[in-house]
Amino acid sequence: MLSEVRVLIAEANPAIASGLRLMLEQWGVGGCEAVSTRTELAAALSEATPDVVLFNIDLMSDLNEIESLLRRHPIGAIGLAAHFLTSDWLMQDKVPILEMPFGLDKLRSAVLSAARGTGKGIVQTGSGEVRRPATASQR
Repeated sequence: MLSEVRVLIAEANPAIASGLRLMLEQWGVGGCEAVSTRTELAAALSEATPDVVLFNIDLMSDLNEIESLLRRHPIGAIGLAAHFLTSDWLMQDKVPILEMPFGLDKLRSAVLSAARGTGKGIVQTGSGEVRRPATASQR
């Protein structure tokens, strides 16, 4: 089901990046790459466009940087947060955010939902789907 999906992981912590990559590969993701800095993320996105980017929100300087990333690249994006989010990060209408610790079912649902949004035609099976709320332009 995920064999056509390419995922880019942007995570500074090598243990977390490795764990995410291992799970995605076990789920049959077609391609998986990991980067650990904003500079590496920008370089990876300029070379090839993945279908989904999993990014630690701490790698981004602010909400404007995330919005700019999403405008430049037609990708599904999922933010990962290792700390309690303040109102500065209220961006659920732009990108879903998973707060750590999160269950693997939530991660899988988020990846499926994001990949579906990029036109991969993936059909969700099971429950626990994560849906991105409609933005003002979609209403």
